[in-house]
Amino acid sequence: MPNLLDIRSLFKSNWIKVYFIFMVFLNLLYCVIEIYRINNGAKLAQIGSPTADLLAKVQSVAQVSGAIQSAMLLLMLFITLIYFKNKRDLFSVLLNVHLVYFLCMYAVDYALSYAYSITIGNLLEAIIILFWLFSIYVLILVVQRIHSSISRSISN
Repeated sequence: MPNLLDIRSLFKSNWIKVYFIFMVFLNLLYCVIEIYRINNGAKLAQIGSPTADLLAKVQSVAQVSGAIQSAMLLLMLFITLIYFKNKRDLFSVLLNVHLVYFLCMYAVDYALSYAYSITIGNLLEAIIILFWLFSIYVLILVVQRIHSSISRSISN
């Protein structure tokens, strides 16, 4: 079982490196779009009555933000399911990689919220959803393992 404090051992596999970098890229893209959306929302509030073009622009930015959030969610689910199905014994590696990812992205999002004077909740929305979904997934796996070990002990 790899040590969480030994970051290099978590990223020995190339696909984990690519996955981690892609998730970080998606999260940073999400943050940039959220910052842009919030800044334009403040400008729209100052205008008073925005034009149809401005409203369409704001709506399209919100749709892109939602699409990126959905892509992050689907990618995490897909990789987690594939990894667990193929390498059940190395699931702790993926768990540790996600923990490192959540902690790193929390720090980056906090720094961005401080730098751009934006509430941190807007930037952390994608991370919070991924964290809770991954937590529920891990809880289901733990319950399944406990159930299978109880079943084996009863049958013996």
